[in-house]
Amino acid sequence: MRFIFLLSFISLCTASAQIEALFKTNVGNFTVELDQHNMPLATANFMLLAGIPDDEWTEIGGTLQTPTQHVQYSPNRPGYLYRKTGRLTLNVLWEGRAGAADPDDPDRYIIRQGSTELAHVSTLKDSQGIFHDLSGKGLVEIHQELGTTNFSIVIKHRRKWLDNRFKILKDAPMYRNMPVTQIDNGNDGRRFFAGTFTNNPAETVGYRFPDEIAPNYPANPPWGNKFSQGGYVLAMDNRQGNSNGSRFFITGLPGDFLLMKEWNKRYTAFGTVLTQNRPSDDPDDAQAISSREVVNLILGSSTDPDGVPGAKITIQTIEISRLSDGDFGFYPHLVQEELPGESTPLSLRIERTDGIVELITPATPGSQQIFITTTGLGPDPTIEEIPFFSSSPPSELEESRLDMTPFFAIQPKSFFRAYWSKIPDWHSKQFSFPGAILRFDNATETGTLSGSVLLTLNVPAEVTENEYFGTFRVILPAKTIEMPNGTTTNFPAFNNQGTFKATYESDSDPYRGRFVINDVPVVTAGAPNYFPFEFFNLNFDFRRGTLLDQRISRFTAGSQTTGYGIDGTWHKTN
Repeated sequence: MRFIFLLSFISLCTASAQIEALFKTNVGNFTVELDQHNMPLATANFMLLAGIPDDEWTEIGGTLQTPTQHVQYSPNRPGYLYRKTGRLTLNVLWEGRAGAADPDDPDRYIIRQGSTELAHVSTLKDSQGIFHDLSGKGLVEIHQELGTTNFSIVIKHRRKWLDNRFKILKDAPMYRNMPVTQIDNGNDGRRFFAGTFTNNPAETVGYRFPDEIAPNYPANPPWGNKFSQGGYVLAMDNRQGNSNGSRFFITGLPGDFLLMKEWNKRYTAFGTVLTQNRPSDDPDDAQAISSREVVNLILGSSTDPDGVPGAKITIQTIEISRLSDGDFGFYPHLVQEELPGESTPLSLRIERTDGIVELITPATPGSQQIFITTTGLGPDPTIEEIPFFSSSPPSELEESRLDMTPFFAIQPKSFFRAYWSKIPDWHSKQFSFPGAILRFDNATETGTLSGSVLLTLNVPAEVTENEYFGTFRVILPAKTIEMPNGTTTNFPAFNNQGTFKATYESDSDPYRGRFVINDVPVVTAGAPNYFPFEFFNLNFDFRRGTLLDQRISRFTAGSQTTGYGIDGTWHKTN
């Protein structure tokens, strides 16, 4: 039996900010409400590529002149307030670093909203009256109006992306005058694709980020926008797990139930098309048809079986607006720290030894690399380009070697370009198994629960590297499933408990670690005596200052050998 887990951290709150995206197209406008609470990575990436103006909070009557005017930092102290219409208040405190462990650690201003620290800013201004972000990223600054004591806090929103049509890096916004590249109305469901300039699968923004699949676990409130709950969903497109970039799709009414169920497990759904657009004071924005009717109009513009649009449909702009901050603000620059870093060109060389051809790259620890291969030079659209990603774990300090011999046997004339991006955290290395309890409930296609799996890991006196011990209790019903070839397979009931030994491998991918459980007793004739598990560990918290006991870990699982569908939560006991 084989299970695949998807796990991520979220923060609970009673209300979330309301953020909407107005799509302006040449056939009409429609509005999507974004779900930044459950899908912060996808939402932040989408907002940054769409292009959003810098945020500015102002305070009249300066407070940053001398230390005697400052409010000394304390975690619960409010500090000086900065305001922006329609947005939650920010506050600024001063922290003197005299006596700090690092003598070069400078004094700083701490910018905070509630308990969330947005930035640490220098107390020294430049000749233009700008106090710079100490992180060196230049995303948060305090500006002094020259000749006055008026100050403002400026948060900048930018995201570089790779335009591999021309092999250059560009600053956002990307989503401008962008074509609808594919329209599906067949067995693959009703949806249209955009987010790239062509329908070439090789088109990439130079990085990929993990899925945020939000299961509707029965014991907890529903999370996320589900494909089968009313339709009209905005989701990230991917060609394999954890390969989100810039391409997205928007669905119409939900189609086949089983297909929608698969989409719930595969795609990050992070927005819902509203029924109506919000009224506008601009007479040029008047809408004769509803928001969802525009989506239907786009979907109905092509009946081509290959998904080729029947007419040119262009998304001219995607305008982001915030209607409220709710109980907490959503700051893309903070979530951006959880996305891969800036793309940087990667130097390459090829070596051939004893008939083996290797593509060699310098060490880039804790990063992902994208390789783009072509059979010709120049931006010729007739030349096929094939991208593939590779990953280097944090412990990899030597140059990497990729055996390209099979590739060159098929395509002996090839040219390579490569870029790399730093991964903020190598998530697959962060999961701590000792003392953890993993509980899974088998969910049927109708949503009812039937059977469970419980794994409890011990905290041994001596921990052998990557080796863990624990107990299991598994109760799963008999099941008959239809195989892809049309035949049916019967699986017997599974009811057993015992102990197991497990190993965990985390070096192959930043978002995927393989948790292999063995030493499980045989319970039915011919059953294997081991359980291979693949464990996806997405460990991020987009709200700084959130207590660990307020986080919920969630995952989905499914047995590739028996067809069981598993939903559950993870709880850490220590």
